[in-house]
Amino acid sequence: MNDERRQELIRRLQHGEELSPEWARILFPPEKREYELVYHGKEREEDTLLWYSKRSGTRFKPLWIEKHNQGNLEGHWHHFWSTADRKTMRYKLLGVTPEIGQWTWKKKRALAALANYKRYLKEGGGRMLAEYWRDTGSVFDFVRASPDDGKPQYWRAPAEHRLADTAWSGVPVYANDNG
Repeated sequence: MNDERRQELIRRLQHGEELSPEWARILFPPEKREYELVYHGKEREEDTLLWYSKRSGTRFKPLWIEKHNQGNLEGHWHHFWSTADRKTMRYKLLGVTPEIGQWTWKKKRALAALANYKRYLKEGGGRMLAEYWRDTGSVFDFVRASPDDGKPQYWRAPAEHRLADTAWSGVPVYANDNG
């Protein structure tokens, strides 16, 4: 990269501008297959790794691993509020609209899950929710008002596997002293 392009990149990053896809080719030329990312004056303790592909439809398959702790075999209820902060995901649900943060799912999915829970209350016939879920094909989401405070909760189904949070076992760990 020549000095003019480097200065342009620095200016864009300092002004918080988004980089166009052409920058991926400049920063990571396809003819070079390995890259070492070094940050001058790095303040964070972790690295950031950006993945690019020539085809926009290319995606990594999620990595599912066996749960080390099976947890509650009947599933469990969890608060529906998320710390992510998209205003478009704040809508009225069970009389509650978050002022900060957001709901976990889009409104259409949440309303369908609420209807599913109401259907379970009518049709469940005394079965545990997990049993009803299995009997109906293990496909439904459920949302209810918390019995404690009335705030929305969603049901986490029992699972033997979980989404891996890291897949870096093959990446060497190093110390970086660029002081």
